[in-house]
Amino acid sequence: MSRLAISALGMPRIEYAGAPLAVDRRKAVALLTFLAVEGRAHGRDALATLLWPGYDQSTARGNLRRTLSTLHTALGEEWLAIDRDTVALKTADGLSVDVREFERLLAECGAHGHSADQVCPRCAEPLRQAIARYRDDFLTGFTLPDAPEFDDWQRQQTERLRQLLSGALARLARGLVEQGDTYAALAHVRRRVALDPLDEDAQRQLMQPWRGPGIVARRCANTRRASNCYAAKCKPRPRPRRPRCPRRSAKISSPRRATPHLSRSMLPPFSPIPKSRLCTTTHPRHCRRRGPRRPAATSGRSPSCAPG
Repeated sequence: MSRLAISALGMPRIEYAGAPLAVDRRKAVALLTFLAVEGRAHGRDALATLLWPGYDQSTARGNLRRTLSTLHTALGEEWLAIDRDTVALKTADGLSVDVREFERLLAECGAHGHSADQVCPRCAEPLRQAIARYRDDFLTGFTLPDAPEFDDWQRQQTERLRQLLSGALARLARGLVEQGDTYAALAHVRRRVALDPLDEDAQRQLMQPWRGPGIVARRCANTRRASNCYAAKCKPRPRPRRPRCPRRSAKISSPRRATPHLSRSMLPPFSPIPKSRLCTTTHPRHCRRRGPRRPAATSGRSPSCAPG
């Protein structure tokens, strides 16, 4: 049986018989990775709904049948177990899945007869191998835009594996500190902080009193970096500015016209306003009171008897 190696930590990579698998369909890569990570048989209807949710059942099953035919042509009959209702990936000695190896190495540390948070001298080597196998996050750069359920499963696997890696880094760092290898332990703690800068447990482990030349200055720098990270993440967001009124903004943005300077020679000559035009009201009473006096009558009446 030819060797089949499926690498899902990082960019997906599938090798068959020592050469990259010649598959030009992303759904085929997704289906093979899903079967390899799950490690059990799945129904045809469930796989069709997972990878082709926007199609009816008959069309989705037809697409699944063509994808299985593509994988069957590339791998042969030795790796796929296909029947009328279920599909599975056979488990044999020639199968290598990096996610399973990562989980197996971590589970090996739990068989040493101590609790999960303790570290014994035999745990160091399996933890180192498990951390070395974690090249990058699960299926980095791979996505299926038309399969949201597959994206949800990929996101859950990514978060689960990141938590396992964080726990492995913390345990290996504690074991190295007990052995006196402070610098190697500090490197693993920094990688743990880089996974999630807001992880308080990882930040506390990074800021603990490490012993060694030059480590005190590094611890102070790590403390300042953590404070800046929390301040940047937790500061209140600025309120959005209200949009200006279009008229007002147009009025403000329009350039102002320059007022011309008028010299005294440009002004018209001054002409005094006659007294007869000073009355601005139209009421006859006010016109009689404020208008010019009428000349006295020429009759024999006295001026005091003249009408006012």
